[in-house]
Amino acid sequence: MNILLLNCYSRNALAVINSLGSNFTVFGATAQVDHFFFFNYNPEKVFKSRKLESIYRYPNATKYPKECCKAIINLSNNLNIDLIIPVGTDLTNLASKYKQQIERASKAKVAAENFDKLEPLTDKWKSYDLLKSKGVPFPITAHVHDNSSAKDAATQVPFPAVLKPCNSSASIGVMFFDTKDDYLDFLEDQFFRQNSRFSSYVLQEKVNGDLHDVTSCSFQGKPYSLLTQQRHLALFDFGGGGIINRTTDDKQMKEVASKILKLLDWNGACLFDFLKTSEGKLYLLEINPKIWGTTQLTISAGSNIVEQIIDIFYHQKEPASYLDYRENLLYKWYFPEIIFHLIQKPRTVGVLWRRVKKVLSNNGAEKCLNNLKIKDLLHNIGIVLDRESPKW
Repeated sequence: MNILLLNCYSRNALAVINSLGSNFTVFGATAQVDHFFFFNYNPEKVFKSRKLESIYRYPNATKYPKECCKAIINLSNNLNIDLIIPVGTDLTNLASKYKQQIERASKAKVAAENFDKLEPLTDKWKSYDLLKSKGVPFPITAHVHDNSSAKDAATQVPFPAVLKPCNSSASIGVMFFDTKDDYLDFLEDQFFRQNSRFSSYVLQEKVNGDLHDVTSCSFQGKPYSLLTQQRHLALFDFGGGGIINRTTDDKQMKEVASKILKLLDWNGACLFDFLKTSEGKLYLLEINPKIWGTTQLTISAGSNIVEQIIDIFYHQKEPASYLDYRENLLYKWYFPEIIFHLIQKPRTVGVLWRRVKKVLSNNGAEKCLNNLKIKDLLHNIGIVLDRESPKW
């Protein structure tokens, strides 16, 4: 089987690559960028996994979605692709939106849920609006889409609060406000006055607690893998994607996630971000209908969601069940994620020491794994090098 892996320079994609056996021929694809490193040198010439046949380029999916779709179709036909596996938010959204067009123009199947189901989950307000009435627990939330609604939100949401773009990933655009006055001062100075990158936000009460996830893969609304994990260290001090995670077995979180999957009649991968207070109260923060950053931990624990995705979208059959998995398994993404975490601002001695202690802790795990593997070194270097040139 020939597989085209979109957004191949990511840790999500590397987990997919490593899960596939020799009976698969895997081609990578990633966005066209103006590289800062080595001038016009393209890292895919050297820095790629040995399991990838080659790496190709497509136009930026956010800026040029139609051109990106056309490039994916051309690659699928030229490479005789059987299954396209998108990784990451932008490519999953695009593959879902243009799924029918891609499948009509090539023999390739697209491993993404239909857009009418996926699109509401990519928007934090739409997912809140859809699920709050179904009894799903959320922090107090208000929709912010213009100056008037931004001011109204301050009367609905208690402070401290967090302002999040409705359509974003990797904690981009997230802002924190300790008091109502701080928030209103910000509105006066900046909000919606400088052609904001995002047109819609949610304002949520800031709840103190630990970050957890439910990773899942389901078929016709029934989960065939359902794993809970705690984020012991996130990419940023305030949150973001997990870079040290440990598998757990939280039945309450699984129950909420299963309820949502059934309600949506969901097919494929889906990640649920939760916050759990010290009193055990649970809040759903957001849903990510994609292959997630910590996929390698899910697979290492015994839930092979890539195999399930292939069964669901290519073979169009019920997948094998991987509901049993290894608990208390810890995974650390040292390179490049933890290195980035350590060197980000602020860089005071006290902050750096706190970060180092968190990195060194195994959090009581029975077994600890990490991504420092020789076979993955070249591809991880490629992930670092495949970056846009800064705008000086």
